[in-house]
Amino acid sequence: MPSFAGNVQNALTDLIFRSRLVRAAQKTVKISNRVTMQDAEEYAEIIIRDETERIVSEKPTVYSDHKIERIYEFEDGAVVKYEWQTRPAENASNAENYNHRFTLITPPSPNPCKFETGVIKAINY
Repeated sequence: MPSFAGNVQNALTDLIFRSRLVRAAQKTVKISNRVTMQDAEEYAEIIIRDETERIVSEKPTVYSDHKIERIYEFEDGAVVKYEWQTRPAENASNAENYNHRFTLITPPSPNPCKFETGVIKAINY
């Protein structure tokens, strides 16, 4: 009959093995999330929904009563700049006529969908 210490050792070994399986599964899910980005606009949607578990870092770069700018970095290496402004200037060009704008600064790496840098989503009110 196994001793109490032997039972504890077997239980700990089993627990360690199971936790390693869970961590491996989590890494697999993270890797599969990287390749699911089929449209660059998905980055903007992640920011809008505030899915913090999918955002590696968020850095405010401009903050005033009339303008906010933040830089978001994602696990796959993509970098997106978010801009908000109360209202565009009267003589603003169409490119500057937005309330919210999301710009892909750095594409993901690897980049199987061939995302290009530039505005990926603009919201006007």
